[in-house]
Amino acid sequence: MTNGTRILRATERSPIVTVDGTQFQGRPDFDPSTVFAGVTTGVTRTSYVYNVADVTGTAGVEYDDARRWRLGLLGRYVGQRYDQDFSDFADPGDIRYPDMLALDLTAGLRVSRAVRLDLLVNNLTDENYYEKRGFNLMGRAVTLRVTSLF
Repeated sequence: MTNGTRILRATERSPIVTVDGTQFQGRPDFDPSTVFAGVTTGVTRTSYVYNVADVTGTAGVEYDDARRWRLGLLGRYVGQRYDQDFSDFADPGDIRYPDMLALDLTAGLRVSRAVRLDLLVNNLTDENYYEKRGFNLMGRAVTLRVTSLF
């Protein structure tokens, strides 16, 4: 199983809006409907499309003999992404997130007709990754699952 996306070119365009507040200064009879007279749109600002990776992909292989063994390996890749960096509020800029590749492993064994053991290792490579800077996602996680049918 595989799937993926590739963005060839993507930019976000938004107009720069300016409000001239001097026309309202010192006016006791301010009417909110007159605000639109002081609003102007200027040139269009072009920026990255934030938090959208240029390349993403997943690939996996799975083996299941339907009697005793089940094995699987899944990988997911997220390419470069840009975001606004608010660590310096006086000068927010753009930041490029690093590429990320994580692997998940599953292995299962049917012990008897009614009992199955599964070992799940999420983020096998212990990749330090995040969707939003400063909020890292879980590192390697190992789970042993026992399933009993009755």
